[in-house]
Amino acid sequence: TDDLTLLDVIDAQHIAEALSRRHANEDMYTAIGPVLVAVNPYTALSKMGKSIVSDDVAWHYFLEPNRLTLAPHVFKVAADAYSDMVTHQEAQCILVTGESGAGKTETA
Repeated sequence: TDDLTLLDVIDAQHIAEALSRRHANEDMYTAIGPVLVAVNPYTALSKMGKSIVSDDVAWHYFLEPNRLTLAPHVFKVAADAYSDMVTHQEAQCILVTGESGAGKTETA
């Protein structure tokens, strides 16, 4: 599942197994509700022949009116924050955290 809040059992073991399966399928982004978990693949990823961090992908997430239907992605987090900032006239904050070498710079 794209969103781990939908797991039948939510505990450390099931979350780790789900993240491991997604990593094996080259799905580096997973949602836990509004939180995005990124597992560094240590390689460039693509879907359908396009980089998952291309300008086309960024615009796709930004322009999609119903982002709830889209797969988890760092561009979705950014598009949601921007949309909320404009709609609600409120400042937004995105926290990027992780261990050294986890891919924070690539994500940001």
